[in-house]
This record gives sequence, C-alpha cells and structure tokens, in this order.
Amino acid sequence: MSEWTAARIREVLVRHLDPLSGFLMTEFELDGGKCDVVQLSKSGYATEYEIKISRADWRGDAEKEKWQVPRPHIRRFYYVIPADLIDEKLGDLDVPSSVAPSAGIIVVYETRGGFDALRTFRKAQLLEAQKVDDQTQRRSLLAAYYRYWRHVADMARVREQVRERRVTCPKCSHRMRCTDCGWPAKGRLAA
Repeated sequence: MSEWTAARIREVLVRHLDPLSGFLMTEFELDGGKCDVVQLSKSGYATEYEIKISRADWRGDAEKEKWQVPRPHIRRFYYVIPADLIDEKLGDLDVPSSVAPSAGIIVVYETRGGFDALRTFRKAQLLEAQKVDDQTQRRSLLAAYYRYWRHVADMARVREQVRERRVTCPKCSHRMRCTDCGWPAKGRLAA
C-alpha cells in the first residue's frame, strides 16, 4: 500500500463526487476559511470536505482560525480521512473530541486490486445554512475558469519541454537546440 497524501485523497474524493449534483472547487475561500474541497449545489448550498492525513493533523484542526468565526453557508461538513486512522481490529474510529457530532466522516482506502475508493463512515447532518450569494457563486466560477486556463497553459509548456528534449540534431546529434548548426529551423522537428 502506498502512502496517503492530501493530493491523492482530494483526487479520490473529487473523482467519486457526483458532478451533476453541484459545482466542485478545491482550495476555495468561503466564510473566512479555506476549504480543501467545497461543493456548491444547484440550489446554492455548500458542502465542505476537509482532508486530514494523520491523527495529529485531525486533532490540530480545532485550532484553525476558520472555526472561530460563524460559517453561515456550510450546509454539510465532512472530514475525509485515510483508512489508516481506523482501528482495524475494532473497526472503530478514534474521533477527536473537537469534532462536532454533526460532522460526517468519509474514509478513503485502497482496494485489494490497487484502486482507490471511499465510503461514508458517518453521514453529515444538515445544518441551518444560508444560500451562497450570487456574487460568491460568480467568484467561484471565475476562479475555476482562470484555474482551468492556467492548467492548459502549464500543460502546453510541459508538452513543449518534452518535445524539445526528444528532438536531436540529425547532423551532430545534439539534444535540444543545436548550438553548432542552429538546428532546428522553425517548423522542422525530428521524429
């Protein structure tokens, strides 16, 4: 079994959440705190998913500033944790005392086939919440738009770097750009 990282847990979570039930954002600021993953439903309510990778990380969550202020737009709240935090012999979970009883718990695990999966260990209770206002929804869509295009630009840069590394000068076998003969000329690349 490989090690669980926040990025790996986030990937599993986002892959398993229903994209038709709402709009997903990662690392999004809402109600004075940064959400690891937040899902805005079509009706305008937010569900927050907080990723924890260790017991110390989970216990230390209570000291975060975002818990010191009211969070009026969070309708449901889940902790997403790796299966390593469950006592396998008892099938029980050592939940820190700072975790609200209304918080849900989702466990990610690796199947015998090597695939990542998740299951809901404890369902989150519905909280009294306000709908996310139109301005915040527009801000989240705009953030997603710019994040997407930054990703596209980053991938284009990566493709260019990969392409340049594979290109060799047919005359003198230099990698990248040949300083001896100036190869490749624009539009001329080796296979």
